[in-house]
Amino acid sequence: MLVALKKRKGECDMLFKHSHMEEFSVVSKPSKRQKDKYKSKTLPRPQNAYASVPKLSLPKYNDLIALCSGPKPVVYQQDQIMFYSNLPHTQK
Repeated sequence: MLVALKKRKGECDMLFKHSHMEEFSVVSKPSKRQKDKYKSKTLPRPQNAYASVPKLSLPKYNDLIALCSGPKPVVYQQDQIMFYSNLPHTQK
């Protein structure tokens, strides 16, 4: 990718192309006058992705718990151990 900047009268354009065979594409930075036209919008709050809390399968849960035990545990801080042990999981 080739990138170039072109300045003129307080404005700046970024030119780029992915191949030497292509023409340059231009990305323009809006001037201060143009910025006033574009106000930020408040987006609606997203809805929950799940109807209920998803549960880990029992093998995945057991793998996480195995990281917290043994002679040299990977996870050894008590608050982290409690976090992993309290994760919702299936019983089968």
